[in-house]
Amino acid sequence: MDNRSLLVKAEAVTAARYYDIDARPPFIVQKAQGAWLEDCDGRTLLDMTSSNGTTLFGYRRAEIDKAIEEQVTQRGLMFPTTLSPQRIALAERLVDRYAAAEKALFFRTGSEGTSAAIRLVRAYTGRRVILSSGYHGWHDWHRGFRQVCWDAQNEVFHFGYSLEALAHLLEQGRGAIAGVIVTPEPGWYSADDFRAMSRLCAQAGVPFILDEVMSGLRYGPAGLNGAGVPADLLVICKGLANGMALSSVVGKADIIDAYDAAGLAGTYNKEVTPMAAALTALDLLEDGTLHRSAQAIGTALMNELQQQADEAGIPLWVTGAPLMFKTVFGSEALGDAVGQACFEHGLFLECNGTHMINFAFGEREKDHAVAAFAQALREVVVSGAADGLVGTRIVSEQRKAYARRALGAVFEDDDIDVPMAHGVAAIKKYLHAS
Repeated sequence: MDNRSLLVKAEAVTAARYYDIDARPPFIVQKAQGAWLEDCDGRTLLDMTSSNGTTLFGYRRAEIDKAIEEQVTQRGLMFPTTLSPQRIALAERLVDRYAAAEKALFFRTGSEGTSAAIRLVRAYTGRRVILSSGYHGWHDWHRGFRQVCWDAQNEVFHFGYSLEALAHLLEQGRGAIAGVIVTPEPGWYSADDFRAMSRLCAQAGVPFILDEVMSGLRYGPAGLNGAGVPADLLVICKGLANGMALSSVVGKADIIDAYDAAGLAGTYNKEVTPMAAALTALDLLEDGTLHRSAQAIGTALMNELQQQADEAGIPLWVTGAPLMFKTVFGSEALGDAVGQACFEHGLFLECNGTHMINFAFGEREKDHAVAAFAQALREVVVSGAADGLVGTRIVSEQRKAYARRALGAVFEDDDIDVPMAHGVAAIKKYLHAS
């Protein structure tokens, strides 16, 4: 059955109109290999999303697939005990890999992992208030992340990566704040920014959580924590089991030991198949060769995409880390037009999202991506979709506007006095009630 027929069926029985259909190109993937997809029309496309960052090693990586097959056929998927040799071995490997890790727990998804981290610090500290920046998943406690605000229902203040706001809230909320959780966004914030956040939390005696669901294996071999950003807890997920559902919360033993008090549980968290995949993935990462090669390809790709846009006169800013970078266009509509044109030339990417290559990317894949991107830019110019923007440059305010919209970020020229006042008042009211 072809793409169109399947999309009609999907809309009738399962698909969300925007999330599943309108927000994505009109195709359904039937199989994949390495960095390449084949859709239900038989078209081959290069995937520059790595399935939202999950397939770090590429689709159907032989060594990982073999580990999965052996686990399923020779030992089984899951057992009645919560502990398994695979869980213990994987926890040991993660404790060795991440400086922040003394113990490790396992869940299924990134959203589960970040929600578990919140439960842990609340149980450990006996406090309720969470300070947050960035996206941490779809669960209820986090729905207000795109604006600086106090979420009274969930007792979360979204501080928009502002060091000044964080320092003020930590001081005013002393005795009420259970933890601070932030998602690294290397396109806008350096490791030094997160080191500063970590220092402020340490001075205030508040656990600092790095949401490294995306960056834990993509910012570098050991994420921001491996780049010298101290943390009390880390949440690691995408790429850990190369597409299988597995996340881990690692960190200080005394916080992890609040597991029982936090009431964390989950029948399928004990499945050993993704743990077997993760153990093989960590074996493949051991000597650093895969990361070094992919980072070189990613750096070259970022530079060549920027060069193509500059030559075409298209306003574009390519920013971020080589395995998780963003393209900021002169307008969101322009980015959407470029993304659609890329799809027509065999390249699947989200121009207004994050681009993530995998270890299967080589020169062939890079060259295909650059050629498709260049052709898309030419067609967008001819179509008139870039009218009024050709020859312009991305300015600081556009970079900030993107971060405000996509990350919930605030900057020094943003007025956040009112939400800050509401947040501080609510925290003090909480302290008085306690």
